[in-house]
Amino acid sequence: MAQRHPRLEPVGDTHPFTPDAARPVRVRARSMPADTHFEPHRHPWAQLAFCATGTLRVRALPEGERRD
Repeated sequence: MAQRHPRLEPVGDTHPFTPDAARPVRVRARSMPADTHFEPHRHPWAQLAFCATGTLRVRALPEGERRD
């Protein structure tokens, strides 16, 4: 059976969601179809990811490790 390669969803512009001293916590919500995969990315702030229904899987690499 051929291996299925998921379509990577662009993360998009994160600048409007960058935490700062005036707004240390930001919220971003979006609807995603089943089996959505985001392109690998990084940012200097913490992130909480959750889903209202279904299952969410997040994989994080150790600091300094890159996935090419």
